[in-house]
This record gives sequence, structure tokens and C-alpha cells, in this order.
Amino acid sequence: MPIRDSAILIEENKMARPIIKVFGVGGAGCNAVNRMIESDLKHVEFIAVNTDLQSLIHSHAPMKIQIGERLTEGLGAGSDPKMGERSAIEDMDKLRSAIEGAHMVFITAGLGGGTGTGAAPVIARLASELGILTVAIVTQPFEFEKNVRFRNFVEGYSQLIDHVDSMITIKNDKIFDILPDDTPWKMAYEEIDTILKNALRGIVDIVFVTGTENVDFADMRTIFGFKGFALMGLGEASGVDRAREALTAALQSPLLDNFSLMESRGVIVNVTAGVGDQQLTVGENRLLLQTLNNELGEHVHMIKGTVEEEKIGDKLRVTIIATGFDYGKIEGQGPLDMKRAKSMRDAYLEKRPISGSVPEITSEDLMPTKRIEPEAPEGVDKGHPCSGIVTRLLQTDEYKEIVRTPSAAALDSDNLDKVRKIPAFLRKAVQTGNLKNNN
Repeated sequence: MPIRDSAILIEENKMARPIIKVFGVGGAGCNAVNRMIESDLKHVEFIAVNTDLQSLIHSHAPMKIQIGERLTEGLGAGSDPKMGERSAIEDMDKLRSAIEGAHMVFITAGLGGGTGTGAAPVIARLASELGILTVAIVTQPFEFEKNVRFRNFVEGYSQLIDHVDSMITIKNDKIFDILPDDTPWKMAYEEIDTILKNALRGIVDIVFVTGTENVDFADMRTIFGFKGFALMGLGEASGVDRAREALTAALQSPLLDNFSLMESRGVIVNVTAGVGDQQLTVGENRLLLQTLNNELGEHVHMIKGTVEEEKIGDKLRVTIIATGFDYGKIEGQGPLDMKRAKSMRDAYLEKRPISGSVPEITSEDLMPTKRIEPEAPEGVDKGHPCSGIVTRLLQTDEYKEIVRTPSAAALDSDNLDKVRKIPAFLRKAVQTGNLKNNN
């Protein structure tokens, strides 16, 4: 091939870069986007979405979308997710237009309020309908917020997981495990924004930023294509043993929530080091790979990228994003362990009866039972439904009862952890009535 033709092809390939769009939804989401823009995060398109006009006026995002102008008059959703959802539906055409053309969409929001909780699932559904790889990066309210905000979080979370390929949830309480007790409250929230920013940067940089190991976008699609929830770990260190210390910090990060990476299906590892004499060395790279391979096992698909960043100086930063944690995974033995969850998924997709297809699962296990109304804590409406949650909890030692539509009062943080482990295909099947006694 003539050299001139090769040059033309190279130039065309430069232009054929993946388009990644980041939607900051609601107050917390818009604040996170502002932090990302201030940190000079490049190679992505930022879109701020809110019902609150004042928030949008102060947004740094180049594209701003006010939703629900007629419903809210620009004054916000008043911590009502239904208002946030209706506002997004009112301006669905504007949202769809902003989504179109993307290869990958990130949605960041603080779940618990009105706009982020209600509108984020609508945006995720639109992106999913367009066949776009969709990842949500959201925050969970503090443990002490077991009130309206926590009920809102449960509702928004349950709706989001039906429409995203992967969901990274940052529990605000984990910030207490990272920061000292005398940290000012405002700085704690800023740290949450920083974690959201670092999660996105860790993903984007290994695709776009120059380094010795860059990652193809197709690899990125593979990793985030593993359905399930995702977790992240961050570590940074300097000195002669910086690689070991940074990786250890990332693997032991409170953000990994005590999960083992062996339970994941895909892992992205971003290693960022300086330039010149501060570059990643051969010895450091070998140490990182050997340790990661021991942590992951052969069944986990890992992609690793290295990035050069002048500002980092002599430090080395490791960002780990682990995806594909199965919503059906229960620690210990139970009918929703990984193997049985896969068998149930295969049976459902192939339209075969689930009972009889999976060992130790009987017709009785799949039969619906009456709704159970737990005793509501003081100040919580006992009959308040979380309409976004429809679960089928199988009868095991872990799950003593089957709850079809649990009330908000039932979903404390412990029960929420159980709900999030139920496979999306199983919840969808219940919603559409596909799980029946076929014997």
C-alpha cells in the first residue's frame, strides 16, 4: 500500500474515536460533573441535567438540559423521585437527542433526592433502548439517613439496575473509613465527588491518554458488558515500594466493600505514573501483574492500561474497576449462587421451565406468596411501596420469606444488600409474569 494511503487511513482512524458522554443528573450529579471539569478531565462530553434552574446556571457543563420546566417551574423536584421521573419524561426528546451518537454513556447521580433518583433511570432506559453501553456511577446515602432519602435511594437503585450494563455504587459511609474524624463535613462531600471523578478518569484515561499500554474500546465494552454491579478500589503511593503499596491500598480499599475480586467477571486496572525518571518500571509492572493474577484467578477477564501523567510526580496510582458481580451471588451455599444463577438465566432466555432446569430449585420455590408487611419504624409510612422494587427472594437460610413488593420500611441496608444480589433477569421475569409454575 502506498505511504500516502497509509497516512490517510491513520488520519481516519484518529477521527474514529469512541464518543463517551457523561450525564450529571440532579444536584449531586451536576456537582460531580463540575468537579470533573475543574480537574481538566478530557475526551468526554459533559451534560448537566436538572430540574433546578439555579443549579444549571452554575454548572460548568457545555450542555445543560433543564427538565420538567412546566412541572417544577425551575425550582427543583422537592426530593420527590416521581417528580424527577415525570420531569424527565416531559423532556424525553431533549434527553434522547443528547444521548444519540454516543458509544458509551456514564450517568452519575446522588440517589436519595428527587431529580437524580427519578430522572437517572429514564436516561438509562433511553440509552439502553439505543443500544449504547451504559454505566451508572451513583452514591448511596449515609447510614443515618434511614428516612425518606434512603427510601428514595432504594427506589432509584432498583429501577436503574434494570437498564444499565454496570452500576458502580459509592456508599457515603465508606468515606468515614477513608477520612479522619476531624475532617470538615464539606470536605467529606468533596471527597465523594473526587472518588466519582477518579472512577471515571481511571476508565477514560486508559482509552485516550498516551501510555505504554492503552486499551481498545472494544475491550472496555467487553468488561462493562458483564452484567451486574461493579466496585472500585483506589490506591496511591510514592517511594521505592510505591507499586506494592499503591496496589495493596487499592485491593484493601473500603470501596471494594469486602468483596473478593475473584467474585467478579471483569476487571479494569489503570496504573498511572509520572514521566521521565518517574515512569513505571519493568520491575514494578511485573510485581503488579503477578499480584493481580494471584488475586483474580483464571476465570476473570482483566485488562490493564498504563498512563503517563506529569502532574502526579513521583507517585504511582492504581485504580481498579471490577465488574460483573452477580446480583444472584450469595456468600455460602444457596439457590442463587453463581452456577445456579447462570442456569436460571439460561433457562429463562431459552424460554424453558426454570423449575426442573436448575438443581435444588423446585416449583414451590418459585410460587408467589402474599405480600408481607413488616413492622414499620417510627416515622415511616408502613404502607409506602417502593414501586421500583419487584423481587423474588428464594427460600433459604438467608431468605426466610418471599417478598413480592417489599415496603420501604423493610429495606434497611442489610436487606438492600440482599435485593441488589438478585439477578436482573429474575426481577424482570417477575415484573412481566414470566416466572410461572410450568410443571
